[in-house]
Parts: sequence; structure tokens; C-alpha cells
Amino acid sequence: MTEAGIVVGIYDGFIKVKRTAPQNCNTCRIRHICGSENLPEFTIKTNEEYKIGELVDIIIDPKGRLFAVTLFYIMPIIIFLCSYIISVYILKFSEYVSIILSFLSLGLSFFIVIEINKKLKHAKFLSVSCRRVE
Repeated sequence: MTEAGIVVGIYDGFIKVKRTAPQNCNTCRIRHICGSENLPEFTIKTNEEYKIGELVDIIIDPKGRLFAVTLFYIMPIIIFLCSYIISVYILKFSEYVSIILSFLSLGLSFFIVIEINKKLKHAKFLSVSCRRVE
């Protein structure tokens, strides 16, 4: 995934790049993990020489975002289905009780995701690099 950016700072072997269009990130629920929350700028290690004001493409490795999507959207569904299957087939609860337990586990999974989100908020799951705009 690439995003447009502009070089706003140059340091020893690093450049600070400001994203020029981060509006979509403001509405995204997984922005805490992927590093986009309140991060319109990235500090990127580079061996190339850049000038302040130069336009660049920010290249973001999709693996970090894939992890975030799995955590926030797929894990609650898996927990929901597993709790239903366990309560019906293993614990032999009635279908109504199993459905109620499944929805309770779904709510619990969102609290678990929130706690994981708090712990991973400062961890960096993104590999970010940049290249000059041609």
C-alpha cells in the first residue's frame, strides 16, 4: 500500500515524511495498531538523500494492517461461533441459552480487543519505507 507524502524534516539517516491525505484513517477503527492514529507523519530510515518539500510515496507493508484487521474483525466472529458450538455440543445447553452465551462472549471479545489494543498501541507493526515520486 502506498500513500502520498512530503518530506518535512531531514536528520542523520532519517527523514520525516508528512502524509498528504490521511483523512481516511480518522474514521478507521484499527488505526491504533496500524500506526495511523494521530500520526500524519512518519520517521523513516533511509540511505538516499532527500530535500525538504520533496514529494515521496510512503510504502506501507500490508502485514501489519492484516494483523489489525484479523484482530478487530475476525477474532470476535470466531469467538462468537466457538462459544455457540461449545455451549450446544459440548456443554449440552439449549439453543436459546447457547445463543445468549454467544452474544455475551461477543461482547466479552470486544473488551478483550480493547485491552489488546491498549497494550499494542505503541507497538509498531508497520514496516514503512519511501521512494521518490517520479
